[in-house]
Amino acid sequence: PPHRVAKLSGIGCSSKTPTYFLGQSHGFNSVHGRMPSVLTGANAANRDLVYLGVSGDGDSASIGIGQFAHSMRRGVNMVYIVE
Repeated sequence: PPHRVAKLSGIGCSSKTPTYFLGQSHGFNSVHGRMPSVLTGANAANRDLVYLGVSGDGDSASIGIGQFAHSMRRGVNMVYIVE
């Protein structure tokens, strides 16, 4: 069900995606490159939700590469989409 989904993105090229799909779900825009860290904190606070992270190339492969790597190292349960 949509109310069990949390969609997070950075403020770069993926910033509008939380509002484009899955109405009635949770959405949040984080600081550029920090979406994986915000998603990790949200997951630690509420493990009942399904987490969907949408990120652009700069968020994932440039400014946010450290955040992304540590989320993978922690084994955060999420779907991570790079646009």
